[in-house]
Amino acid sequence: MKFVARVIGIAVLILVLAYFGLMYLNDRGFITGNFSAFLTKLSINVQNIGDDTQEFLTDEGIWPTAAPTPQAE
Repeated sequence: MKFVARVIGIAVLILVLAYFGLMYLNDRGFITGNFSAFLTKLSINVQNIGDDTQEFLTDEGIWPTAAPTPQAE
């Protein structure tokens, strides 16, 4: 079981590093055409997922919106 978890962790790490590498190359203009458009749409979708998650957590009271103010005694 530890081996399976380790393999999954390594695969996720490789995918995340590849994603950030491709985003960097796309932002610098090294990638063009349809693949660049795909990466741009993928980046927008990832940002929207993050925004939706943060909005949900804020609405549920799990995500703090501001630093708590100290209570006067």
